[in-house]
Amino acid sequence: MNEPTPTSDEPEGRRRRITVRQSVRTPGLTAPAIGRAVRAAAGARPIHAVNVTVTNDATMADLHARYLNDPKATDVLAFDLTGPGTPEEAIDGEIVVSADAAARMSTKLGVPARQEALRYVIHGVLHLCGGRDATPAQRRRMRRQEDRVLRELGWSLPASGTRRSTGGAGRSSRQGRS
Repeated sequence: MNEPTPTSDEPEGRRRRITVRQSVRTPGLTAPAIGRAVRAAAGARPIHAVNVTVTNDATMADLHARYLNDPKATDVLAFDLTGPGTPEEAIDGEIVVSADAAARMSTKLGVPARQEALRYVIHGVLHLCGGRDATPAQRRRMRRQEDRVLRELGWSLPASGTRRSTGGAGRSSRQGRS
């Protein structure tokens, strides 16, 4: 993987640590754009540390099998890393996004691959903020939140009903908040 890219342009004392690694490149998807998506999805929630990795289906399948006991590739995984050193209510986690899944779905939906990849980043942040998508109602609520953040970031969205759920998204809590 390449070197992590810090994305914050805030003063040192207020900096929210967001690190981006892209082992697979998606045209137009930049570390600053990913950082903006993380901050927008987090809203008022403080960010202790969020690491975003953009990778391929093979790596996603390996991680999905290792942490969620499912050998299939998925589009996004979110790992909640909150622990004793995490400030109250702050987000501390790892988000892994499949550039391959974003490319496939973007072709199907007729949207840029970078927009689809940003949707996955946003989805991961929403999981780190406690969002769930186990039921149809939860999936609809999360989809509305994703759409709101994408619009806030300046993206236009495909017509309603053409979207699928971010089906394979998983959440793994290696260290949960008590």
